[in-house]
Amino acid sequence: MSFWLARDRKGQHSDHIQRFDPRFWTINFPRPMMASVVTTAPDALRVDCTFFHQGELAGLIWESEDRLDHPLLAYETQRDYAHCVLRFRWRSGGVLALDVPHGPTLTIEGRDAAGQPRAWYVRLWNYASGTPSDAQIELPFSSLQSGYGLPGEAVHPADIDETPAAGERPRDYAIRMAREKAQAAASEDGFVLAGDTVVAAGRRILPKAEDAATARKCLELLSGRRHRVLSAIALRAPDGHLRERLSETTVLFKRLSAEEIDAYLASGEWEGKAGGYAIQGLAEGLISRIQGSHSGVVGLPLYETRALLKSAGFQIV
Repeated sequence: MSFWLARDRKGQHSDHIQRFDPRFWTINFPRPMMASVVTTAPDALRVDCTFFHQGELAGLIWESEDRLDHPLLAYETQRDYAHCVLRFRWRSGGVLALDVPHGPTLTIEGRDAAGQPRAWYVRLWNYASGTPSDAQIELPFSSLQSGYGLPGEAVHPADIDETPAAGERPRDYAIRMAREKAQAAASEDGFVLAGDTVVAAGRRILPKAEDAATARKCLELLSGRRHRVLSAIALRAPDGHLRERLSETTVLFKRLSAEEIDAYLASGEWEGKAGGYAIQGLAEGLISRIQGSHSGVVGLPLYETRALLKSAGFQIV
């Protein structure tokens, strides 16, 4: 991963560091406990802790975004850990050993494949070889599993930030999200098809409704007016080549009464949906006109998907 001596890359000198460079780890702990992290070599660090109460925890932290260094010295923000492997030697004393319940754990705070915030807890002992106090640990992020034992729940290694960039057009945002999701799930073993759906009122990108208040605001905004639904798909080949397609559909809601909005919110169909509604349900009865792709509004534009697959050589009748 790279860093450069400027806020933006505009031809300035740049250099590279290895992901997880020891110089950029920090530590967090509850007071009055004390802890420190020291870089002892270009590829090593040491953590010293002083505990005052039983059960106290200290966390050694690597952040995808460099929040502590000056912007001119910060490393590049990169949240995709697919195909990344962290190897290190663990040597400890005076703390819980690797093999005990609730022992040393890797906590990964990121997002799942749907872009929702998640945390996974990976037991280090599951990936260790050696003794509980002196072991080699190898963490392949593309195949990590959380939980006490193996097999466990698969960890999603890419945290995709779904925040639109400043001034980003809805169609550009939809394509970028589909492209990033395809790259995040990249595999050398086969093709990856990913997509994203954006609801836009003019140039305004409506959020995915995570609560009823957000869904209500979206429906009140869309009531009696036209809006666009942009569904982008991206197909990534094993060699990294990307193909993209975009479906754009115009949708017109009838003028919604307060009672109709309340009834739709009570159905729960809005949860996690862009623009606060799902056309494949009760909302279809509130839509007076649609111009474009119905399947695109659902979330996967079938015509564009078929054309994309055929362009990649898939035999489709």
